[in-house]
Amino acid sequence: MRMKKTMVRLATFISRWIGAARKPLNLAVLLLACNVPISLAQQSAAHPSGSPQPPIRIEIAQPAETPSSSEKWISLVERIAWPVVVVQGVFVFRKPLSNFLDVIGKRATEISIGSLGIKLPTMSEAQLGEDVLTFRAADTFMVISSSAKSSLFRMFEEAGKYEFVAINLGRGEKWLSSRLYIFATMLQRMKSLRCIVILGAGADTEAQFIGATTPDKIRWGLAMIQPWLEVAYAQAYAQISQQLAASGLPPVTNENGGMAADTAEQLVKGFITSLTFNPPAPLTFDWVTFALNQPPEHATWLSREYLEPSLGYILWRDTIVASETKKEAKSLLRCSAPYVAKVKKNGEFLSLIDRVAFLDEVMGKIGDKLETKD
Repeated sequence: MRMKKTMVRLATFISRWIGAARKPLNLAVLLLACNVPISLAQQSAAHPSGSPQPPIRIEIAQPAETPSSSEKWISLVERIAWPVVVVQGVFVFRKPLSNFLDVIGKRATEISIGSLGIKLPTMSEAQLGEDVLTFRAADTFMVISSSAKSSLFRMFEEAGKYEFVAINLGRGEKWLSSRLYIFATMLQRMKSLRCIVILGAGADTEAQFIGATTPDKIRWGLAMIQPWLEVAYAQAYAQISQQLAASGLPPVTNENGGMAADTAEQLVKGFITSLTFNPPAPLTFDWVTFALNQPPEHATWLSREYLEPSLGYILWRDTIVASETKKEAKSLLRCSAPYVAKVKKNGEFLSLIDRVAFLDEVMGKIGDKLETKD
């Protein structure tokens, strides 16, 4: 009889167990509420004498205590306090920092990548004298008169080579297309000029970087959109070559196409003079007029709006913003142009960097390190 009651109780427990097991939460509630020993079945099978067995131990783990809202705010304030201080410092000292970056942008000569000390290959700019105004925009008489000695003609007499010059188009009435054409052509021949930087007026600067290119691309690019420039140059060069041949003098003095300074000056004046012949009546848009009694010149005023749509493809536009030298180095590595402009945040031109020379020096330093390790 006692065994029968035990079996009935066991069957009832198993039924409740199976029903509760279908829902884990019900199982936990059932065990806690009824305090049923889970070892009952084991008791009947292994201990027929009915000796008592300890009930199963149930432990309920609670989640770790979450921080209070005040503690969260304290942690958040600790994280943002330092950046806020930095931003405030930059705002307060923005003018001194801007002046400092200008100085660094023009004078920095070395950058450091890891343990590599690499000189910043900043190119040397050929300075244009104030009297270049006489050449770039003055009337024909002012340029070809015997007393005219613009900075271009003095450059022909100087020794050495030029790395780059900066040409500022301003707002469109500073350079004639004919003057830039012959300027680029002759400085490449006479001074082995490597690069020309084109600047123009921007939103908050009068010297915003537009692009950089080689003198020969300036020449041939202008010749494509204004073919009469190449015709005038060919006529002037043919005339000067005949005069030199008649006197027994060579027209070219070196492998870069250089010539005597006075010969180069005559060539420039002959080129500009030939552009004043046979003006149409009435004048078309590609003729520029000067003062009264002065002949018009077959040319146009160069502006940013004129140059970029027609010759924008010949310009390298890669720039790095003057900042920390390490950031400048990383920016240089991402550029693709052989010459890269260093500019302010507003795009104002500071200096020109020879990226090819920079990469050569980086690879040389890495090679030296590898040889040292070997």
